[in-house]
Amino acid sequence: TKDIIKLNNYNKEEVIDKKEIEELIQNYEEQIFKKPFDIKQKEAILNIFNNNFSILTGPPGSGKTDIVKCILYIKRNYQDNNSSCEEYEVPTTNVCIMAPTGQAFNTITKDITEEDYDKEMSGTCHKVLYQIFNKKCELENLDENILQANRKKWNAKDEKFYKTKFDFIIVDEFSMIDLIIFKELLKVCKHYKSKLLIIGDVDQ
Repeated sequence: TKDIIKLNNYNKEEVIDKKEIEELIQNYEEQIFKKPFDIKQKEAILNIFNNNFSILTGPPGSGKTDIVKCILYIKRNYQDNNSSCEEYEVPTTNVCIMAPTGQAFNTITKDITEEDYDKEMSGTCHKVLYQIFNKKCELENLDENILQANRKKWNAKDEKFYKTKFDFIIVDEFSMIDLIIFKELLKVCKHYKSKLLIIGDVDQ
């Protein structure tokens, strides 16, 4: 509980432009979704941007995936989402999508374009938390001289892997995740001060 409270207090000084978010929701409705969200769905989208820790819940067919796709559209188009690495011209922050199984991961990402999330930094919870995150921590903990010597041999993909942060993490089918995985997830969020959205069904 303490870790969740700390997570939600990260970057509290950051002010979200509600008007711009609402305009982007309207653009998504008109240009992509082709129909309006209901009031609760719009409130959910705004709340997710106003909080570092959010829970999106509802039965199958309630529009959870539609909300996620709208959030990613807003994240990509929001005025402050323009960070990039000047030296290597690769993004330093990105969206990571996780799910407990490969099938669940494929289900949530099948209708999401690769420009809206980082495919290389996403996958099953075990892959992201125990392989990708651990590898990034190893690189971050290297002696500075060794790190700089290694970076001279890296290609753009290696540099992107090192620079990319877990800026926004989305976890689907959260009811299948145990406390051990959740603890590891919070560790990643703490390390990168990530925004976390967990998705599930209260009846599962």
